[in-house]
Amino acid sequence: MQYPHLTHHSIFVIPAEEYLPSGRATLLYAPLTGYVMKVTPADIQQLENAAARKEELTDPSVQSHLDHLCNLSAYGKSMYSVTDPGEYLLLYILPNYICNFSCSYCFSAQGRSDKELSKEELKAALDYFIDSNRIREKKLFITFLGGGEPTLSWELLKFGITYIHTRASAEKIDVTITLVINGSVLSTEMLQTFVTHNVRIRISFEVLEEIQNRQRGSYKRVCQSIDRLSAAGVYLQVRAMITPLNVERMVEMVQELADRFPGVEAYLFDPVTDKHIFCQEEETRSFYKKYQQHFFRALDLARQQHKQLKCALSRNLDSIVLRYCYGELCLTPEATFTICHRVSTPADERYTACTYGKIDPSGRLVFDREKFGRLIRTDTIHDNPDCKTCFLQWNCGGGCMVQNREYNPAIRKVICEFTRNFSTELLVRKLGSAHAGHI
Repeated sequence: MQYPHLTHHSIFVIPAEEYLPSGRATLLYAPLTGYVMKVTPADIQQLENAAARKEELTDPSVQSHLDHLCNLSAYGKSMYSVTDPGEYLLLYILPNYICNFSCSYCFSAQGRSDKELSKEELKAALDYFIDSNRIREKKLFITFLGGGEPTLSWELLKFGITYIHTRASAEKIDVTITLVINGSVLSTEMLQTFVTHNVRIRISFEVLEEIQNRQRGSYKRVCQSIDRLSAAGVYLQVRAMITPLNVERMVEMVQELADRFPGVEAYLFDPVTDKHIFCQEEETRSFYKKYQQHFFRALDLARQQHKQLKCALSRNLDSIVLRYCYGELCLTPEATFTICHRVSTPADERYTACTYGKIDPSGRLVFDREKFGRLIRTDTIHDNPDCKTCFLQWNCGGGCMVQNREYNPAIRKVICEFTRNFSTELLVRKLGSAHAGHI
């Protein structure tokens, strides 16, 4: 049943019988003010009538509830958006296309080459980004990732990390550095550099030996790296890609991390994006049902062990967006800037469409701001008719740009279905730990 007047106010009715087996088996969700509550059909109809102003209300508390749900000035969540490349607080840097792994699901495998950034290009990007005249914020974030494997361009990476420290000190800006690596390469010099400059490390690692060796390789070397990083006190996250091979083993993965790698602070378990794996509707639906079931079991175990387990959907539910992501200021090895780090090589057919800037031979950053504007205004909730009445429109933002292009419409609908189901269960769980329904 539709409630158009509540929907007009971005207040959504969510059937949740699977997760709330009781008389109040429906959720009322107001994403813009962060309210979620259990309601009965009578509650909903009263609120719909109040929103429509159909009749004089006999119960003034109904109007009061509606006012709370709609009061953006008092309870509204802020919406972060970017309208120009100069507004970004996070810079992604892909130092190279070089890699010593052949991961089964790698999004950039077709772009492998010996191409890497020059120190001059990297310095130019850092001078632009870490500049107190560019932005008033005193806290910025820089993430080095692949592309290829960043540590295989160690001299360039070391230069970048040390220069960030020098530049940030001069500009009186706090910069958090994150490095995403495969964990197979770790020298004593690297370890010392990470400790000295407080570099946060995220290791792409499948946790279970047979899965790691089948999908990525080098299990023992990665374990040794994690042990050394942990012993040195480096902040560590593990990101495991969830595929059909390990989707039913997430609880086992959490337990293995806790037992074997207690120094890892947080776990990231996201489902893989791969049009070759997910090309049949029922197989895709089956995978995502398993993902939801086993992710929440793993989440319960992680919480018992006082560890963080996250995925993109759990992060997005805490955000208010018009677009799935804010786009990116991402520097590629070609010294170009792309809207998405997953589209970063000229071998990708979408590369030309997704790049909007470059570092010219003189070291000047040049942006096509008109093109950037077009890119950042696409793949929003306004571009997909199915988003119009979806309760997740302000959290999902129309879905990931890469998935929207990678998958056919039938598979995208399956993923939307999963996203709604997963988020409904997450909202029920949040409601269980919230006060007065405000999350």
